[in-house]
Amino acid sequence: MFFANTPKPPYYACIFTFSRNGGDQAGYESIADFMSELASQ
Repeated sequence: MFFANTPKPPYYACIFTFSRNGGDQAGYESIADFMSELASQ
């Protein structure tokens, strides 16, 4: 059964965890952008 046209292995996962304190929305957005940039490399 064919699901998707994907590249050949190996595959990698980039997983970030966080704990928000609710007080620093600008800082959260900045770090989220940075982590997304790192994961795309």
